[in-house]
Amino acid sequence: MRRARWAAGLTLEQVAGQGISFRHLQELETGKRNASLEVMLRLARLLKTTPGYFVDVNPSATAKSRQRINDSNPKPPKTGRKPLPRARWGHRCGPGSRVAEFGLPPRKS
Repeated sequence: MRRARWAAGLTLEQVAGQGISFRHLQELETGKRNASLEVMLRLARLLKTTPGYFVDVNPSATAKSRQRINDSNPKPPKTGRKPLPRARWGHRCGPGSRVAEFGLPPRKS
């Protein structure tokens, strides 16, 4: 990140004046902090580069992980509501029930 700033001919103060605090930028450059995607995009625009410049991506590792995910045949997660927990008597034990509020046995129907 620092090298990109140097290549753009900008100082920390000049970049920090564009919506990123001086301290945040300093910590990003020294590796004490990780940049969010929003900050990376902003810095890339300021430094006239791409966000990919800041990320070390190993193409073979990316291809391997993509292949591993494809081989695992992923399925979407099940949707819908989870069933409510039941009391020991088999009746629903919601927040407004007699069982939940008073610890009483359920009413007989």
